[in-house]
Amino acid sequence: IGGQSFPPGEARAGQLSFPDGEDYVETLDRLRATLADFRILSVHYGIENRTLTDENTVQRFRRQAILSGAADMIIGHHHHVVNGIEIANGRPIFYGMGNFIHFG
Repeated sequence: IGGQSFPPGEARAGQLSFPDGEDYVETLDRLRATLADFRILSVHYGIENRTLTDENTVQRFRRQAILSGAADMIIGHHHHVVNGIEIANGRPIFYGMGNFIHFG
């Protein structure tokens, strides 16, 4: 949302920007390099109350995150309404969890 990154500092964790291609690729690279049994990509993105996911986001989640092996599950949130669910290569992509999940 908003497209702004807030770099980490000594007193804060920082925030990467989903619309920023470099931030998104860096996040996927770090996930891919992390030794873990299961990797979850949680993305706060999109426009509130919009139920349809745009094709660019579908491709970014499906190809760049799931099919590349960076994530085993994607949880999209922010919309306050449920968006679609897809299983790609046996891995779930929740494009929007509605109000079932909130990170504050």
